[in-house]
This record gives sequence, structure tokens and C-alpha cells, in this order.
Amino acid sequence: MMMFQRWIAKMVVTVIRWFGARGGMIHIKTKALRPGRILVYLPSSLDSARLSSILRSLKSMLPLSRFDFLTDEWFPDALASRIREKGKPFAESRLYNIEKKDIRWYRLLKPELIEELQGSNYDLAIDFDVQFNLTMAHALGHSGAPVTIGYYQPAYEDVFHNVLLKSPQPARYDQLLFGLLEKIIE
Repeated sequence: MMMFQRWIAKMVVTVIRWFGARGGMIHIKTKALRPGRILVYLPSSLDSARLSSILRSLKSMLPLSRFDFLTDEWFPDALASRIREKGKPFAESRLYNIEKKDIRWYRLLKPELIEELQGSNYDLAIDFDVQFNLTMAHALGHSGAPVTIGYYQPAYEDVFHNVLLKSPQPARYDQLLFGLLEKIIE
């Protein structure tokens, strides 16, 4: 089954490349951000310590921003409730829990959900998964955010994210991401 899902992901990405990707990479040196609204994908593989570290870093770097979170149906309820427990700026966050009913057979989100994300006027989208997830990459890439940050995956590099971070150690991804944010946020 996993092999079939990988094949579908490659086919969908190929079709998206043929019919127009997001618009290419951006030059980070010329892009300064003042993100008011941020969409964050938290993978179900997160543990409690990493979630706490991510939330603490987001809160300290972007205290005035509004955050919404994407998770999947396997994201632990205990972790989801901890997001709101962290207080401002997370108390009013929207938590999109993507379930099978929200996904078309070829693993892309249904148009209604994409339209809802696009209507939220996100300034920044962040993917905290170091494994490629077609559904969530599609959601972030089509959220309308002008800057979408993700982990470098060679087979999918130019389709959904326009800022990619590459590290020989996936465990260092969060450190690289927050280091980048420190440099580009005004």
C-alpha cells in the first residue's frame, strides 16, 4: 500500500509541474516578513518535547502573530489540547484536523477546504514535517501564503514550498528554520 501511495504522490506532483507550480523560489535576502497570520503544519509524529519547543519558539519570535494549525487525524488529542493551553497567541488559534473525508482519492485536499485556507490571508506557512506529506504540502502550498517554508525533499522541491531548508540531519530542521525566521522577520 505504501508503494502505491508513493506512486500516486509522484504522479500528482508530475501533473502539477506540467500545469504550473507555485511560481518558483524566492530570494530570501530581499524578502522581509511581518507575518500577521501564520499557518503551521504539525505532523502526527511530533512528540511532546518537540511540540513544546516549537510553540515556545513561535511565541517568543512572533508574539503578535495569529497562528492556525494543520494536523491530521492521527495527531494525538493530548498534544492538540496543549496548543491552546499555551495561552496567547495560541488561545484563539484555529486547529484544522484533516481527516480522510477532507481528502480526494489522489491525496489532495477538497476544494472547499483550500478555499477556506485561501480566505484566511496567511502571510507565512510553515511545514514542520521532515517527511514529505502530499496532502499537507498541497494545503500549505495553496494556502495563499506568499512564503511557504519546508524541509528539502529532492523529488518534490519545486512544487509546494518556495523556501526549502536542507540539512544532513533532519533533527536539526527546527533549529535551521528558527534561525532563518530570525533573519527574515522584521
